[in-house]
Amino acid sequence: MTITSETTIQRFIGVSTDNKPTAPVGSFFWEYDTKLMYKCYDGTNWSVYSNAEALGTQIFTSSAATTTTITCAALADVANEYVGQQVLPLQGAMAGEGRFVTAYNGTNQLTVSPAWASDPDAAGNIQFAVVPGGLGILTVALGTNGTTVTDSATTVLGAIGANNADNAFASGSVVANADGSVLEREEYIQANMALAASVATAAELTKVPKSDSTVTWNATALASVNAEVDTALNTIVPASPTAGSLNDALSKAAGGNTFNKATDSLEALADAVALIPTTAMRGTDSAALASVLGALNTAAAAGAVTDADEVMAYVKQLVTQLLASDANVTLIKTQTDKIADKLLFSMDFWSAPQEEVAIPAVGAAATLTLPTVTIVDLPAGATIVRAIAMLKCRMIENTNVAANKLSGATVADTSQVIQVRDDTPGTWRDAIKFADDQFGMAASTREGGDVLIGDTDIAVEVDANDGYNFQYLLAAADVAALNLNDVAVGLRIWYSV
Repeated sequence: MTITSETTIQRFIGVSTDNKPTAPVGSFFWEYDTKLMYKCYDGTNWSVYSNAEALGTQIFTSSAATTTTITCAALADVANEYVGQQVLPLQGAMAGEGRFVTAYNGTNQLTVSPAWASDPDAAGNIQFAVVPGGLGILTVALGTNGTTVTDSATTVLGAIGANNADNAFASGSVVANADGSVLEREEYIQANMALAASVATAAELTKVPKSDSTVTWNATALASVNAEVDTALNTIVPASPTAGSLNDALSKAAGGNTFNKATDSLEALADAVALIPTTAMRGTDSAALASVLGALNTAAAAGAVTDADEVMAYVKQLVTQLLASDANVTLIKTQTDKIADKLLFSMDFWSAPQEEVAIPAVGAAATLTLPTVTIVDLPAGATIVRAIAMLKCRMIENTNVAANKLSGATVADTSQVIQVRDDTPGTWRDAIKFADDQFGMAASTREGGDVLIGDTDIAVEVDANDGYNFQYLLAAADVAALNLNDVAVGLRIWYSV
């Protein structure tokens, strides 16, 4: 929570597990569990500002540096105590210009703020001193009060005592003069006043009860809370109950106030429960019940049950049998579920008729187009497990003056075969095969036709409601003019549901 708030500086109080906020440069954050004061030097990052456990002065030699980092041999720091201290170049261009340590990588590198005007290690392997940064004192040799502070590059950093948040003399720092006097800033004094107030506030916070009940209540707060609770308990049945209140729940009239201790209290309800009979009939309602049971006990017609006791015996037996039948019902269902996989249905689908299919002579073998067959009305969920093709013709004629017949048997996927495919189009599949010399006819002869039924399962192609194309691949006869008249093609499928 914020203790005080100013235009450019804010004070915060919390614990070490809190996420520190983004705040104006120069703001303070006090951890009341660690008793450490942190300061925000750049608006985002926080460094220890007042730490009783700060390191003593250490001297080390750098191996590399930038305007914001120093790399050296390994430093003996496990608890990251360098953060919040200051590092001071003892040699080189930046000699005597201290900077605050804002981060430590845990082995050999310190990050500082604000940046030096130039690389302090440009000369190579210079000595640095890490000195306590408590109270924000920067170890820099300065002139008398009111003089202008400059770095080694003659850049003006600010006047002694000025509120300059853009250099090493950040808001809240204390500048030590060469003559030993100290100029304290108002921001730092206010920070310590806030710290004192925070400590007092923390003392009060310890009086708030914890979950483990090891801390007593503040007497004033406890008395106030008890008084409020007592008042609420004393008015447990308000004069005007609202929906969901205790009195509203006790009354059967919505929003009513009809609670009666003599009839509605828990004690009264317990007394009423005690009156419920366990072995004998009592009261008007019990008599009515006995009357009904008496009717059930009346003797029945000959051959039927004789009284209510026997009826109940049969009912119990029936329920027992029904409960025992569950396992049998499950077994029956398991077997009947298999019927769908074993029971197959068959359907035939035919094309529109084609007047003639003329099979050319072997020297002019050609692929002949046949009608398309459409499968419709298969039920939802149907699976075609087998499909075959069919061809029928009313007449076969040979109009040649020489005898005629088919020239050559079927060559798979090559010639003399009737094929089927999905009209998407899909892949042509051999469906009806022919033998060499089939359809043998004398010269100038006509004979009755036939139905040819293929024996090749083409369910891989014929698999659903759809249109299916037919063709006679590279048909060939010994001589020309071997014709099939009034031709139709069909599909016969077997499916399960």
